[in-house]
Amino acid sequence: MLVDDGSENKGMVADYIQKNNDWLQRLVAQIDISFSNSMIEAYFHKLKNIFLKGKSFETIESLNSHAVRPDRFLKTCQV
Repeated sequence: MLVDDGSENKGMVADYIQKNNDWLQRLVAQIDISFSNSMIEAYFHKLKNIFLKGKSFETIESLNSHAVRPDRFLKTCQV
């Protein structure tokens, strides 16, 4: 699993990877490997700011019912 050194990738995520280290490996971008995960970070930044900003969802079902296919939109955007 490629992650950055952000706090969201510590705690429960690190514990899960450690418990499953027989088939899952954690690689920290720009620490364990020489390249970064900036392209996927840019994708999720656009996803959050264009499609999710200002919206709130009480349940996963309500999120799914308002789902938009951002992958189709992002093909036309420069990330």
